[in-house]
Amino acid sequence: MAAMTLTPRAITFPVILSFSIKNYAMFPGTGKVEVLEHAVQHGVNLIIGINGLGKTTLLNALFRTLTGPFDWQSRATHGPAGGTPLALSRWAGSSYFLSRVQDGAAAATIELLIAFGKRRLRVVRSLKGLELKGLSVDDAQQALDEGVYQTWCKELSGVASFDDFFVLLRYAIFAFEDHQPVLWDPTAQIDLTRALFYDNAPSLRIRQLMDT
Repeated sequence: MAAMTLTPRAITFPVILSFSIKNYAMFPGTGKVEVLEHAVQHGVNLIIGINGLGKTTLLNALFRTLTGPFDWQSRATHGPAGGTPLALSRWAGSSYFLSRVQDGAAAATIELLIAFGKRRLRVVRSLKGLELKGLSVDDAQQALDEGVYQTWCKELSGVASFDDFFVLLRYAIFAFEDHQPVLWDPTAQIDLTRALFYDNAPSLRIRQLMDT
Protein backbone atom coordinates (compact mmCIF):
# COMPACT_ATOMS: atom_id res chain seq x y z
CA MET A 1 0.00 0.00 0.00
CA ALA A 2 1.34 3.42 -0.94
CA ALA A 3 2.37 5.70 1.90
CA MET A 4 -0.09 8.46 2.76
CA THR A 5 1.25 12.01 2.75
CA LEU A 6 -0.06 14.03 5.69
CA THR A 7 0.10 17.79 5.38
CA PRO A 8 -0.45 19.77 8.59
CA ARG A 9 -3.09 22.50 8.43
CA ALA A 10 -4.88 24.90 10.73
CA ILE A 11 -8.59 25.29 11.30
CA THR A 12 -10.70 28.16 12.62
CA PHE A 13 -12.70 27.56 15.78
CA PRO A 14 -16.19 29.07 16.08
CA VAL A 15 -16.42 31.81 18.71
CA ILE A 16 -19.83 32.87 20.01
CA LEU A 17 -20.01 36.68 20.01
CA SER A 18 -23.59 37.05 21.23
CA PHE A 19 -26.79 35.14 21.84
CA SER A 20 -30.46 35.99 22.22
CA ILE A 21 -33.17 33.64 23.48
CA LYS A 22 -36.75 34.87 23.07
CA ASN A 23 -40.15 33.64 24.28
CA TYR A 24 -38.70 30.84 26.40
CA ALA A 25 -40.29 30.79 29.85
CA MET A 26 -37.22 29.41 31.59
CA PHE A 27 -35.46 32.70 30.75
CA PRO A 28 -38.08 35.39 31.44
CA GLY A 29 -35.73 38.37 31.18
CA THR A 30 -36.31 41.60 33.09
CA GLY A 31 -39.24 43.15 31.20
CA LYS A 32 -42.59 42.13 29.76
CA VAL A 33 -40.93 40.36 26.83
CA GLU A 34 -39.31 37.01 27.57
CA VAL A 35 -35.78 37.56 26.29
CA LEU A 36 -32.29 36.68 27.49
CA GLU A 37 -29.53 38.48 25.58
CA HIS A 38 -25.81 38.66 26.12
CA ALA A 39 -22.86 40.01 24.16
CA VAL A 40 -19.85 37.89 25.11
CA GLN A 41 -17.02 39.98 26.55
CA HIS A 42 -13.29 39.41 26.20
CA GLY A 43 -11.87 37.15 28.89
CA VAL A 44 -13.89 34.87 31.14
CA ASN A 45 -17.68 35.16 31.15
CA LEU A 46 -19.38 33.53 34.14
CA ILE A 47 -22.97 32.30 34.40
CA ILE A 48 -23.78 31.80 38.07
CA GLY A 49 -26.97 30.59 39.72
CA ILE A 50 -28.50 28.01 42.01
CA ASN A 51 -29.62 24.62 40.73
CA GLY A 52 -32.68 24.68 38.50
CA LEU A 53 -32.25 28.16 37.03
CA GLY A 54 -31.29 26.84 33.60
CA LYS A 55 -27.48 27.02 33.37
CA THR A 56 -27.19 23.58 31.76
CA THR A 57 -30.20 24.29 29.55
CA LEU A 58 -28.50 27.47 28.31
CA LEU A 59 -25.26 25.61 27.58
CA ASN A 60 -27.22 22.94 25.69
CA ALA A 61 -29.12 25.59 23.74
CA LEU A 62 -25.85 27.16 22.56
CA PHE A 63 -24.44 23.75 21.64
CA ARG A 64 -27.57 22.54 19.84
CA THR A 65 -27.91 25.77 17.89
CA LEU A 66 -24.50 25.00 16.41
CA THR A 67 -25.15 21.29 15.82
CA GLY A 68 -28.73 21.57 14.63
CA PRO A 69 -31.13 18.65 15.25
CA PHE A 70 -28.39 16.02 14.84
CA ASP A 71 -26.29 13.78 17.05
CA TRP A 72 -24.08 10.74 16.71
CA GLN A 73 -25.91 7.74 15.36
CA SER A 74 -24.04 5.13 17.39
CA ARG A 75 -21.39 6.85 19.51
CA ALA A 76 -22.38 7.40 23.13
CA THR A 77 -21.49 10.88 24.35
CA HIS A 78 -20.81 9.50 27.83
CA GLY A 79 -18.48 6.79 26.51
CA PRO A 80 -14.91 6.87 25.19
CA ALA A 81 -14.24 9.88 23.01
CA GLY A 82 -12.92 7.97 20.00
CA GLY A 83 -13.02 4.65 18.25
CA THR A 84 -16.60 4.43 16.96
CA PRO A 85 -18.22 5.78 13.76
CA LEU A 86 -18.89 9.50 13.58
CA ALA A 87 -22.01 9.28 11.41
CA LEU A 88 -24.78 11.69 12.45
CA SER A 89 -28.53 11.12 12.51
CA ARG A 90 -31.55 13.02 13.82
CA TRP A 91 -31.17 13.86 17.51
CA ALA A 92 -33.27 11.50 19.62
CA GLY A 93 -33.57 14.15 22.35
CA SER A 94 -35.28 16.76 20.20
CA SER A 95 -37.98 17.26 22.87
CA TYR A 96 -35.32 18.45 25.36
CA PHE A 97 -36.18 22.15 25.25
CA LEU A 98 -39.94 21.96 24.75
CA SER A 99 -40.34 19.57 27.70
CA ARG A 100 -38.90 22.15 30.12
CA VAL A 101 -41.60 24.79 29.73
CA GLN A 102 -45.39 24.62 29.96
CA ASP A 103 -46.09 26.05 26.51
CA GLY A 104 -43.84 23.52 24.77
CA ALA A 105 -41.53 26.30 23.56
CA ALA A 106 -44.13 27.07 20.91
CA ALA A 107 -42.68 30.46 19.93
CA ALA A 108 -39.20 30.18 21.48
CA THR A 109 -36.18 31.04 19.35
CA ILE A 110 -32.44 31.33 19.84
CA GLU A 111 -30.10 33.47 17.77
CA LEU A 112 -26.31 33.19 17.74
CA LEU A 113 -23.72 35.44 16.16
CA ILE A 114 -20.58 33.38 15.62
CA ALA A 115 -17.12 34.46 14.51
CA PHE A 116 -14.89 32.26 12.36
CA GLY A 117 -11.84 34.48 12.28
CA LYS A 118 -12.97 37.58 10.37
CA ARG A 119 -16.07 35.87 8.97
CA ARG A 120 -19.46 36.07 10.70
CA LEU A 121 -22.24 33.50 10.74
CA ARG A 122 -25.65 34.31 12.19
CA VAL A 123 -28.07 31.48 12.86
CA VAL A 124 -31.59 31.52 14.30
CA ARG A 125 -33.37 28.34 15.36
CA SER A 126 -36.66 27.36 16.93
CA LEU A 127 -36.13 25.89 20.38
CA LYS A 128 -39.12 23.63 19.89
CA GLY A 129 -37.44 21.46 17.27
CA LEU A 130 -34.24 23.30 16.30
CA GLU A 131 -35.54 24.15 12.83
CA LEU A 132 -33.66 26.91 11.02
CA LYS A 133 -35.45 30.27 11.15
CA GLY A 134 -32.61 32.47 9.93
CA LEU A 135 -29.15 32.01 8.41
CA SER A 136 -26.66 34.55 7.10
CA VAL A 137 -22.93 34.69 6.41
CA ASP A 138 -21.25 38.09 6.51
CA ASP A 139 -24.76 39.62 6.48
CA ALA A 140 -25.68 37.81 3.24
CA GLN A 141 -28.89 35.79 3.65
CA GLN A 142 -28.63 32.05 3.00
CA ALA A 143 -31.20 29.37 2.22
CA LEU A 144 -32.87 27.89 5.30
CA ASP A 145 -31.53 24.42 4.66
CA GLU A 146 -29.52 22.22 7.04
CA GLY A 147 -27.26 21.10 4.20
CA VAL A 148 -26.42 24.72 3.42
CA TYR A 149 -25.78 25.43 7.11
CA GLN A 150 -23.52 22.38 7.49
CA THR A 151 -21.57 23.28 4.37
CA TRP A 152 -20.92 26.78 5.70
CA CYS A 153 -19.77 25.40 9.08
CA LYS A 154 -17.38 23.09 7.27
CA GLU A 155 -16.08 25.81 4.95
CA LEU A 156 -15.70 28.50 7.61
CA SER A 157 -13.95 26.23 10.10
CA GLY A 158 -11.83 24.40 7.53
CA VAL A 159 -12.62 20.87 8.73
CA ALA A 160 -13.16 18.00 6.31
CA SER A 161 -16.80 17.33 7.18
CA PHE A 162 -19.64 18.46 9.41
CA ASP A 163 -19.08 15.24 11.37
CA ASP A 164 -15.65 16.60 12.29
CA PHE A 165 -17.19 19.97 13.15
CA PHE A 166 -19.43 18.09 15.60
CA VAL A 167 -16.34 16.38 17.07
CA LEU A 168 -14.70 19.75 17.73
CA LEU A 169 -17.85 21.13 19.34
CA ARG A 170 -18.35 18.11 21.58
CA TYR A 171 -14.77 17.53 22.71
CA ALA A 172 -12.73 20.70 22.14
CA ILE A 173 -15.18 23.59 22.67
CA PHE A 174 -18.05 22.56 24.97
CA ALA A 175 -17.57 20.79 28.30
CA PHE A 176 -20.70 19.19 29.72
CA GLU A 177 -21.17 17.36 33.00
CA ASP A 178 -20.70 14.03 31.18
CA HIS A 179 -17.68 15.36 29.27
CA GLN A 180 -15.20 12.53 28.74
CA PRO A 181 -11.45 13.09 29.10
CA VAL A 182 -9.64 12.73 25.80
CA LEU A 183 -6.01 13.11 26.92
CA TRP A 184 -5.53 9.42 27.80
CA ASP A 185 -7.84 8.02 25.10
CA PRO A 186 -5.61 6.96 22.15
CA THR A 187 -8.49 6.80 19.65
CA ALA A 188 -9.65 10.26 20.71
CA GLN A 189 -6.14 11.60 20.24
CA ILE A 190 -6.14 10.21 16.69
CA ASP A 191 -9.62 11.58 16.01
CA LEU A 192 -8.85 15.11 17.19
CA THR A 193 -5.41 15.24 15.59
CA ARG A 194 -6.90 14.07 12.30
CA ALA A 195 -9.74 16.61 12.42
CA LEU A 196 -7.53 19.50 13.51
CA PHE A 197 -4.37 19.15 11.46
CA TYR A 198 -4.71 16.94 8.37
CA ASP A 199 -5.94 18.00 4.95
CA ASN A 200 -9.38 16.84 3.85
CA ALA A 201 -8.51 13.80 1.75
CA PRO A 202 -6.15 12.07 4.23
CA SER A 203 -8.39 13.12 7.13
CA LEU A 204 -11.41 11.43 5.56
CA ARG A 205 -9.34 8.36 4.65
CA ILE A 206 -8.05 7.97 8.21
CA ARG A 207 -11.61 8.27 9.50
CA GLN A 208 -12.72 5.60 7.03
CA LEU A 209 -9.96 3.26 8.21
CA MET A 210 -10.86 3.86 11.85
CA ASP A 211 -14.52 3.03 11.18
CA THR A 212 -13.75 -0.31 9.50
